Amino acid sequence: MKPDFHNPHFGRLVAKYSRIDINETTLPEGPVTLRGTVDIPEIFLDEHRVLHSGILTTLADIIGGFTCGLASLPLWIVSTDLTISRVKFAVKGPLELNTRVLRVGKSSAVAEVTITDTGADNSLVAKAVVSSALLAPQDGMPERARPFKFAASDPESLPNQRVREFFRLNNVSDDTVSIEITDDLRNPWGIVHGGTTSTLVTATAEHFVLSLVSNAAGESSTGSPLYAQETVLRFLRPGRVGPLIGVARLVGERIDGACVEVAITDSGSEDRVVAEAVVTLRRFREPDPLRS
Repeated sequence: MKPDFHNPHFGRLVAKYSRIDINETTLPEGPVTLRGTVDIPEIFLDEHRVLHSGILTTLADIIGGFTCGLASLPLWIVSTDLTISRVKFAVKGPLELNTRVLRVGKSSAVAEVTITDTGADNSLVAKAVVSSALLAPQDGMPERARPFKFAASDPESLPNQRVREFFRLNNVSDDTVSIEITDDLRNPWGIVHGGTTSTLVTATAEHFVLSLVSNAAGESSTGSPLYAQETVLRFLRPGRVGPLIGVARLVGERIDGACVEVAITDSGSEDRVVAEAVVTLRRFREPDPLRS
């Protein structure tokens, strides 16, 4: 599918679904900085009030990508690496995301993303580093008004679907999860959105570990679930056709969690590996009300 940066509706639905509003905070002559805010709807939370890991990685990919892109104009970017460390699982919201450019070179850019929970004394939720490759769109980039703004638009006009439904996540087996690719899950380059891939990575890792625990216990449901605490993801080549297939492999175990490798392949494109990741998962514990 051809890139289309001049159509304001093409390749934007993943960013809009994330409910993020972004405003540029760059100082005159300073490096690009952005601030994003996200109201957390119920569709992003599970029964433990835990924000879906895929939403967190998607938010980091979106605002980190915009930061790298604005710092690289007139070129634009495509994500190459995403590392995110999560220190808080249950959130109140709204979330605030602040970015800064760490590096801009001739062929790549790197941005840091800090995510805090403004509804809980601005406590740290996660920190991420997003690396991007610089590319030139065939028809050039449209003019970007500065300071830059991006609004997810009226929530009532957005898909009111839970994360699994919006991203079309399907548990194929104990170690495998797939995503059917539609245009809604692409970016303006016409390829699978980085948030789509990162959501598949965390969903595959979490499903796999839950299956291991359930099988070991001999039952379908066990105690506290496990969530992605740290994700190190490398985008190797664009996902184009789909379905994307995520397969997990156990690397190591620990008292409160596990470490797994996840490989993402594009089954409609000769099973090419499009991404690889290492995900460390930790068991969720309900917060102590005496300490909250």
